[in-house]
Amino acid sequence: MGDKMQYIFWSIVFIFLWMYILYPLFLIGLSKIKKNRQVKEDIIENDNDLPRVSMIICAHNEEKVIEDKIRNLLKSDYPKDKLEIIIASDNSTDNTNEIVKRYSNKGIILYEAQERKGRANVQNEAFKTSKGDIIAFSDANSMWDEKALRILVSNFKNKSVAYVTGKLVYVNDVENVTSYSESLYWKFDLLLRKLESKIHSITAGNGAIYAVKREYFREIDILYSHDFEFPNLMVSLGKRSIFDERAKVFEKAGENTNDEFNRKVRMFSRAWHKIINHFNIFSPFKMGLTYSLFMISHRLFRYASGLLHFILLVMNIFLAKQNIYLMLLVPHLFIYLLAIVGHVTNSKRKIVYIPYYYFVFQYATFLGFFKAITGNVKPFWQKAESTR
Repeated sequence: MGDKMQYIFWSIVFIFLWMYILYPLFLIGLSKIKKNRQVKEDIIENDNDLPRVSMIICAHNEEKVIEDKIRNLLKSDYPKDKLEIIIASDNSTDNTNEIVKRYSNKGIILYEAQERKGRANVQNEAFKTSKGDIIAFSDANSMWDEKALRILVSNFKNKSVAYVTGKLVYVNDVENVTSYSESLYWKFDLLLRKLESKIHSITAGNGAIYAVKREYFREIDILYSHDFEFPNLMVSLGKRSIFDERAKVFEKAGENTNDEFNRKVRMFSRAWHKIINHFNIFSPFKMGLTYSLFMISHRLFRYASGLLHFILLVMNIFLAKQNIYLMLLVPHLFIYLLAIVGHVTNSKRKIVYIPYYYFVFQYATFLGFFKAITGNVKPFWQKAESTR
């Protein structure tokens, strides 16, 4: 029994070392020796060479930001005669629809879902009304750089590419420790995406900014999300999903822990729902060896990290009769203590808040897993007010 516990303990330690240190180093090394598959396409400057695009913005009760979003899109340098803008209202009950209607003379189209069934459903419905060769998606509170759409679309000159996402940049009027912690996490994730895209394909997109070729769009289960579903779907279809950091979108990070926690629980529960029902997204036989390794390292291990942390702590406590494990248990518990102090005192000092935020993230992965296995995944999303 003791040998098995030690094997489990060191296996989990290796998983964390791999996930946070060795995997990024592996990607850096592989990107140096493997042929660079992502040669960034030149931006298409001639409007006549651009395809028709449908931009779909999902919104539910977004009266605070929807007008700013519409004005942002109207400033895009994409030719107006080739851009269809659809605001897909998921049965909004505030003034969202009325605000959108005021811009009908500017070519803004309002699609109203008759029943609220969540983001994926309203995307499925709005797609059926669209006419573009390229379908782009964004959130109501995400503001695009005026050249972002042109940059995304230019990547489709490469026939192997079916999906492109851009770079989300967090912008907060006053940076607090919550937005700082989320920004640290996001910068690390963007590094991995950049390397994965350079070598093969990304493992997840971003709902704030992405585009897909019309012929590869698929309606998805309303409990799934495009962010996780589409990138690996394109790979399974023999195409690539890439990240282009030149296409920028700006958004506020959540400014309180509850907002970020609830957002992540929703995200992880949907991801786990997908994993439980379609574990073959990690299969090298379906996805190829390289991409399968990306999916396991970047997605499966990360989404399982909360559960792995719990098992690691339990194993460490049981093995603490041996000196080496007792020595490891002391710093192990000290990190948890810092997180607890951060929670109890609500201190914003980074020495306690960052460990606290880290374990909030881990708990969100655990709770997302629990919701998925108990069938408690909902299609709706509650917007984080601090991001508006």
